[in-house]
Amino acid sequence: LADPLTMAMVVLAVVNNGDLPLPFLAASVRDPAGNVLQTEPARRVVTGLMQPATAALVRSMLITAAEKGSGRPALVDGLTVGGKTGTAQVGGDLLPHAWFIGFAEGAERKVVIAVIVENAGGGHDVAAPIFARLADIAVRHLGDPVAEVVPLPDGTAPDPSAPAGPVVPAPDLLRDPKKLEVVTGPGACPGGYVGPVGTGHWVWPVDPPYRQVVGDNFTPIHPGVDLGANTGTPVYAADAGVVVFANWTDIGYGNAIVIDHSNGFQTLYAHLSQIGTACGAPVAAGGLIGLAGATGRVFGPHLHFELRVPGGFVNPFSYLPPN
Repeated sequence: LADPLTMAMVVLAVVNNGDLPLPFLAASVRDPAGNVLQTEPARRVVTGLMQPATAALVRSMLITAAEKGSGRPALVDGLTVGGKTGTAQVGGDLLPHAWFIGFAEGAERKVVIAVIVENAGGGHDVAAPIFARLADIAVRHLGDPVAEVVPLPDGTAPDPSAPAGPVVPAPDLLRDPKKLEVVTGPGACPGGYVGPVGTGHWVWPVDPPYRQVVGDNFTPIHPGVDLGANTGTPVYAADAGVVVFANWTDIGYGNAIVIDHSNGFQTLYAHLSQIGTACGAPVAAGGLIGLAGATGRVFGPHLHFELRVPGGFVNPFSYLPPN
């Protein structure tokens, strides 16, 4: 029953040491010649909503929820992010409303953002990744010129009249029919699974600082990216889906997992030291699925990550949120 502005004001009081600056629209009052007569005429602050020590405690809890809890998909590398997911059930057969409220802080700017996506699912899967994109823009790129319509990097159609859900792109690289397809090779799952449908809003499969290429990048002979994760680094599902492969491979991937997101996309996670899921398991975006390692044909520990579409592969860096 709360509106987004009200929920943003909850966080606003926390990051202002318990005082609440009330939102206002008019930045200034000017005369006909353009001279400023009054600056921020409607500015008001409600003081003492909570003690500063209480606000500091809540702020630290929001940071913990983002860094170690359900808000992990809201993180933006280089920014201090705190916040909380929300999944508001609305009854009947309708999907819940997805919420994320929080703050992001850089060297020169701090912003508070509330995200709600109605009847879209969980806050972790849907709203938190949107917060990450908005926070990166608001803190680092406020005022930068943009095109009239900005297509989302995950392929979601920006046209309101377009069908909802992710748009599956044409592959950047075609699959080589001479190479063994991992999901149909030795150790493949029997199939026939039904699982969650991915949103197309991708999250990183590894936490910072393991989001840089340490081996091969996305090339015609290497249809994925090698992220510099040490052995034992947690590996997460990049979107919701169902596991269609979780086994050792004989084609260089070592221990590997493939998740079908039931929307035209599949993701592959290879060279794992441990597999933490199984055939047919439903997974949520950001859910722990295994540990990075150096199994298979590798020169050192890392996570090999692929984003697959019908007929081939697309560059993961074109779809993952800001690093």
